Amino acid sequence: MRCFVLGILLCVLPGSASAEPAPKNVLLLFTSFGQRASFLELFEASLRAQEPGPIRFHEAYLEHPQGGEASSYLRSQADTLRRRYSGLKLDAVVVNGPSALEFALQYRDTLFPGVPIAFTGLATRQFAGKHWPGVTGLTT
Repeated sequence: MRCFVLGILLCVLPGSASAEPAPKNVLLLFTSFGQRASFLELFEASLRAQEPGPIRFHEAYLEHPQGGEASSYLRSQADTLRRRYSGLKLDAVVVNGPSALEFALQYRDTLFPGVPIAFTGLATRQFAGKHWPGVTGLTT
C-alpha cells in the first residue's frame, strides 16, 4: 500500500531541471499522533529513496471534535492550517485515514487549491465508487 501511494506521489511531484532544485513540500495530514509512528518513518524513507531532489515534510494533526460543535471546530482547525501554511507552496498532500480525507476534501479549496491529494488507511467500503478530481490512493 505504501509503495502504491509512493508511486502516485512520484507521478504528481513535478521534477526540476535546475542545478539546485527547489525542495518539494509535502503536507502529511494525520488524525492522531499515534499514526505517525507506524506511517511516517517508512513512508518518508521510501519517498526520499525514489525522489532525488530535496523534500520537506510538514505534519499536521487533526483532533476529533467533541459534542455538537463539530462544524465550528473543524472550521477553526482549517483556519489554523490556512494561517500556518499560507506562505508555503505545497506540491502534494498525503492524508492518512477517513477523517483526514473528509477534512481535506471539505476544506481543499481554501487550504490547498489544486494540490494533488493521496490517501491511505481507508477501508474500501467507506469510499467505494467515489472519485474526486486530483485525488488518488489505495483502499484496504
